[in-house]
Amino acid sequence: MCSEVLGFESGGSHVTMDILPHEVSEPESNLLDINEKRRLAKESRPPLPPAMPWRGKRIVLDRYDGRLIMSQVPTKLPFTLHASRVDGRLRLSCMHPSDSVDELKVASNGKKDVEDHAKGNHGEKNVDVQSTSLSDRGNLDRVWRKMRETFRKFSDTEYKCMLTSLTRFGDIAEAESFYSEWESASGTRDSRIPNTILAFYIKNGMMEKAEGFLDHIVQKGVKPSYSTWELFVWGYLSDGRMDKVLECLKKALSCLEKWDPNPQLATAIYSQIEEKGDIEAAEKLLVMFREAGYVTTEIYNSVLRTYAKAELMPLIVDERMDQDKVSMDDETRSLLRLTSKYPIGEVSTLMS
Repeated sequence: MCSEVLGFESGGSHVTMDILPHEVSEPESNLLDINEKRRLAKESRPPLPPAMPWRGKRIVLDRYDGRLIMSQVPTKLPFTLHASRVDGRLRLSCMHPSDSVDELKVASNGKKDVEDHAKGNHGEKNVDVQSTSLSDRGNLDRVWRKMRETFRKFSDTEYKCMLTSLTRFGDIAEAESFYSEWESASGTRDSRIPNTILAFYIKNGMMEKAEGFLDHIVQKGVKPSYSTWELFVWGYLSDGRMDKVLECLKKALSCLEKWDPNPQLATAIYSQIEEKGDIEAAEKLLVMFREAGYVTTEIYNSVLRTYAKAELMPLIVDERMDQDKVSMDDETRSLLRLTSKYPIGEVSTLMS
């Protein structure tokens, strides 16, 4: 009987284990002692590290001169996945073995859908493809090509990643091609995917293109979401088409059970209404916001500034503010004194 000592390159601990060559016969009286020693040695042996790829390398276990050797060797992979946690978010990176960790990142980030190209969405989750250099289109094409070689089918998330990246590069033709592919391959009809294309059109002032694309997706069974209509609100606001702004805002609010108020949006719409002195639009918007549960002192002040611009006097403002449980401030009182000098604006009694 002979024995050998097994050690590890990574540490100083060792385990003594009896080795019984098959050609050597032991007396039967020693078998129990031998089996017990082998059982104890096995239980005290530390677990071996996993032999798995890690960032282009894999761990190899080998035995040399009675010792267990653990080493890393390069391995050829189409790409590797690198996971990290940043600001409480799990970030998954698709990397070629020669890439740096940050070359391309697929990040689950909870950003608002329309913030990719325009203004904020309310609570929809988005997955971004982020490159260290947005001018390096080659990395994007190469990683997507590797993914096509590896996977047969892609999810909505992966299509949205690619569409977001392509529109950031300004390659709308390629983005439209990818969208057509998604439309044929996916049955989800998730409005967040076409919203990426719509956001590009609207951001770049292509409203007719956006309107045509909206008609197309509706015909294909996609139901426009709050974010879809909010994109059009911003687009029509840029064009100064207040009738379309109010129409799309109404459709947007109808998509929600409860609206998470967007003060930036409200301010932008009222600013344009005030400039034009459009008291009818001001009253319509007030009613819309009231129904959505969002009425503030500043909104009433915006309405009063609109009346002041039109040199008209609103009716029963104090009563309406009491009903809405909104208090007056110094600006409200000053605007009421100013507008009291003007003729009565008839629209207020109709819209309240």
